[in-house]
Amino acid sequence: DINNIDVLSPSSVLSGTISLYTKISFTTGRLFLNDNNFKLNINAVATANSSNYFVTNGLGSVIAMALGTGANNQPKFLPIGTVGNYAPVTITNIGDIDNFSARVINTLNQNYTAETPSGLPFVTGAVNHTWFVNEAIAGGSNATINLQWNAAQELPLFNRAQTYLGHYTGGAWDYGTLGTAMGANPYSFSRTNITSFSP
Repeated sequence: DINNIDVLSPSSVLSGTISLYTKISFTTGRLFLNDNNFKLNINAVATANSSNYFVTNGLGSVIAMALGTGANNQPKFLPIGTVGNYAPVTITNIGDIDNFSARVINTLNQNYTAETPSGLPFVTGAVNHTWFVNEAIAGGSNATINLQWNAAQELPLFNRAQTYLGHYTGGAWDYGTLGTAMGANPYSFSRTNITSFSP
């Protein structure tokens, strides 16, 4: 358990699980998670930017602890990305208190078996990332998920004015409601009323 961390190395590597209670500052570096988890406790905050953030280069995730009504129903910013791309997530939960984990990979496939991509990759019309966002206890959540990306992460023919935030569940994509991406490089898009999660 740690109160404060300042990341100053371009390629710091996490060894084991860390629980943070106050603040992590990505001043001049990135923190590679490998297969380890980094827990942001209820009042912990992270300050990051497009060059300095958590790199989800393995199976490790950033975990937002105790989000929900009665604890913290404010948006929780998780500054994650791949080795080459910053792709942060913001999670808000107005349902039952739960812990939410998030990591991101550089590809988007037509199918998934658990968190393993299968089937053909998408080559047009999408942002070329998959975000894995999960809740610790199934059921009871009512979450809003906001995803961020840059223009360089968009595949050909992606239309920001016709955007969906899809959820792969039950062997198929549930695309949700059509909307327009916000921002100007970076861009972002949200989906509300998410009550179930699956790898």
